Amino acid sequence: SYSFCTLLIIHQMREIITVQLGQCGNNLGTCFWDELGGEHGISPEGTYEGDCDNQLERIDVFYRETNEGRFVPRTLLVDLEPTSLDAIRQGCNSKLFPPENYISGESGGGNNWAKGFYSNGAELMPKVLDAFRKEAEKTDSLHGIQITHSLGGGTGSGMGSLLLHELRSAYRNLIFTSSVLPSRKISDLVVEPYNSVLGLNSLISDADACFTIDNGALYDILNRTMHLETPSFVDLNLIASSVLSSATCSFRFPGQINSNIRKLCVNLIPFPRLHFFMSSFAPLPSRGSLGLRKAEVPELVKNVFDPNYLMCRYEPNGNKYLAASLVFRGRVSTMEVESQMHAIQTRNSNDFVEWIPDNINCVMCDIPQRRNIASVSAAMIGNCTSFKGICKGMTENFNALLKRKAHLHWYLEEGMSRRFCFIIWVCDGSLSSQTTINTNRHG
Repeated sequence: SYSFCTLLIIHQMREIITVQLGQCGNNLGTCFWDELGGEHGISPEGTYEGDCDNQLERIDVFYRETNEGRFVPRTLLVDLEPTSLDAIRQGCNSKLFPPENYISGESGGGNNWAKGFYSNGAELMPKVLDAFRKEAEKTDSLHGIQITHSLGGGTGSGMGSLLLHELRSAYRNLIFTSSVLPSRKISDLVVEPYNSVLGLNSLISDADACFTIDNGALYDILNRTMHLETPSFVDLNLIASSVLSSATCSFRFPGQINSNIRKLCVNLIPFPRLHFFMSSFAPLPSRGSLGLRKAEVPELVKNVFDPNYLMCRYEPNGNKYLAASLVFRGRVSTMEVESQMHAIQTRNSNDFVEWIPDNINCVMCDIPQRRNIASVSAAMIGNCTSFKGICKGMTENFNALLKRKAHLHWYLEEGMSRRFCFIIWVCDGSLSSQTTINTNRHG
């Protein structure tokens, strides 16, 4: 039997509020809600059309029920220009999101971090914080804050940095981001190195965890594994949202082994600043192989650690995993999963640091992934020292521009001054820290 307090804790929901920032963040967020809606049986109008009690058992984590009986996402849609939000208003999800949660400016971010942080973003920030406060008041026990954004543009990087700072000051809840890293394969924006490094500094100091998504790596996966010659942004967002839905499935559904975002962070983050995760997902079939066979657990485990499946660039030489978490979806044998966990630690022991024992854990959820052709799928979320290579590439491009003060006047006109020098110092320090972690068994 349970006491009243125990029952209260069991039934108390631990909600997560999402903020979608900029064009990229809103496009990724919309795909994320498409995934969640399909898994929970929520129609684009917000009505429940599912057929399983599990779909509603923990739906309050990401959705709230209105007085009319509709389920609406706990999310804010924010952009410094109205174009991307107008597209959502006119799309198939036009009735899903509450009208008051659309927040847009008029002038845009201008692909300039400083516009998002100092001028245009600062002007819109009071409306965003007020809307967030109202959304937070509708929760029973706010567990975390999720932000989807890009580091390449002005709104996602600049206003994202400002929002992280404001939320960190006002709320003690865990903040995690889904951060899209720029790639020359996808974009030719000249000032991306400035925006990405400035945004990266805020992620280091103000975020608790970051799910990093490299557009270049996604492009390679779609081109090489799924055989799409010219992947679109829709294709990129679909594969990224598959990882995000799997990473959050154990918060949303009951299963054999459950977790939450705080438990995930405790297992994956050995030191506060090393909180950047690399992800993968399997199976990733080509269009010509849909429905041909069922994936088995050994194959899934092998694929999620395959560099060709990672959604961030990975250089195996000299790099190691600090920790990893595997999420299995569908009906799998617990004994088989445990056997594969032991096998991967034994077979690939050189890929993991030896000073963190049992640094692979697993989460199991009975509910299969919606877009998966097979009944079983797996996602890997890893903390790997290979991320220092991505940081190094960003800072090299940053320094090449800054050395010549190229395009710098656009940032100074918005109020930026000595922050650039501070950023270089922080990023260089972060790279040194990650290099030390890789070679020093005591960190």
